[in-house]
Amino acid sequence: MSSSTTYPPLMQNSHNDGSAAALQILCIFLLMWEIMYHIARICIKKCLDRYPNIIVSSNSSDSVKSNNNNKPQKRRSSDDRLGAAHLIMFIITSLTFITTLLYCVAYKEMHTFVDSIINAGLYDATFNFLHDMSKKIMHEYDGRSTLALVCSFFIIMNYNTTPRGQSSDSNDAKQTLTRRGPSYIISFLHSIYVTFRGITHLYELWYASNLDKLYIPSIDLIDSYRYAHLHVATTNTLFLSYLIYDLVHIIHQYPKLGGVDTIVHHTLFALCSVINGTYGLMAFQFGWLIIGEVSTIFLNIRWFLLKSGRGNSILLDKVNGMFAMTFFILRIGVYTIGIIHLFWYSYDELISLPDVSGVPVSLLSMTCGSMLLGWVLNVLWGYKILAMVSRGRSSNSKSRKKD
Repeated sequence: MSSSTTYPPLMQNSHNDGSAAALQILCIFLLMWEIMYHIARICIKKCLDRYPNIIVSSNSSDSVKSNNNNKPQKRRSSDDRLGAAHLIMFIITSLTFITTLLYCVAYKEMHTFVDSIINAGLYDATFNFLHDMSKKIMHEYDGRSTLALVCSFFIIMNYNTTPRGQSSDSNDAKQTLTRRGPSYIISFLHSIYVTFRGITHLYELWYASNLDKLYIPSIDLIDSYRYAHLHVATTNTLFLSYLIYDLVHIIHQYPKLGGVDTIVHHTLFALCSVINGTYGLMAFQFGWLIIGEVSTIFLNIRWFLLKSGRGNSILLDKVNGMFAMTFFILRIGVYTIGIIHLFWYSYDELISLPDVSGVPVSLLSMTCGSMLLGWVLNVLWGYKILAMVSRGRSSNSKSRKKD
């Protein structure tokens, strides 16, 4: 009865040192993705400025039409509002971060720092102060340092203003690559890395029992697959941080980076990541879920080819083919086999998880239901891909007949 009413700390099975350490790692991963985003943004700007031939076609006629219709003025006004919103958010989050930092560090420890300056000198006092505070932030101020990391994440994310009354660039293609390209670069890098880790998880847990594939025990019940289980838990934390990061950017630029289906996908699997990381569930299943990110690699390449003016290139046809092939093999084929293995061959172990792990039946049902909904969503996306491929073939055949 207690297992159904008492909830453990979030992500408690995602790290040997407990929930606080796992949440700090989650926040650090959030910062990592956001910092990489801004680095990618700077790199794209530099590359486009130095190598303008990256964009092989220019929509001069479209730009002329937009000038005649006064569309740039509308864009500048929206940029003004966006820049003002970013500035307000930056001020709010900066004040929150400074307040948190002062409470964690200055208010509690400044009197000790002043005394040590008098006794040991400024250099030694500063060194000892920074050394002690780094240890205390990691070990004693778990909740407050997590809050500080989250605040700093939002500071970095929102400090992205456009000068009032100015457009970031007159070229639409360059503007699109600069504004939305960083998100696709981060998605590209994330897809490669988690796919590699997913293959590793499948290899490490391939010969494990069905229960070991389903359940990651706590530190008190260390088993022979402990290293593999913690490996999965780390990837799950990394994946959750990316989902949160990407979801914020999708909502922020909605619907440029994704629609309602993408928001639903990210939300469902973020919930699954939190539940599974907390109770230690679905280790092997996470492996065959995450390798579906292979198709995202080609989807991101496809976006850059289209936005750089290579919509009619042979390379785009090959990338489209690789995207469709990997999507149907992994996100539909492997996903379907995994669902069958989970609900048919591992059914007895699956229904025993509430007694073994303490997960409430409602949360286990939510996880299993989200996996089924994810499968349905992949099928719907597959239908859209088939429709896109059929339209592409019909247009190619018409163009050949004209030639």
